[in-house]
Amino acid sequence: DRGNIILQNIPNSEHPSILEASMSSSGMVKIFWRRKKIPELIIIKGKIIP
Repeated sequence: DRGNIILQNIPNSEHPSILEASMSSSGMVKIFWRRKKIPELIIIKGKIIP
């Protein structure tokens, strides 16, 4: 996976927050990509309207 490649390419550094930020941002991209793949639904107070 992409996360494993990032971990292998970054040597041990004094800035672990940068690594965490890059991993979380790639995770957000995956979440948004997944939302785009799902048909759009309008969710209002627990009701799902296609």
